[in-house]
Amino acid sequence: MRWRVVAVDAVELVGAVPKAVALHGLRFGPGPDGWSCAVILDV
Repeated sequence: MRWRVVAVDAVELVGAVPKAVALHGLRFGPGPDGWSCAVILDV
């Protein structure tokens, strides 16, 4: 999955909207195709 950053007023919020990103399981580092991260979203 690839995510892009956009202004919040440029999107329509549908369904359960994430409230927070949990620190548990947070990973960030270099990978074979560039930098990557993994997060757990709290909805």
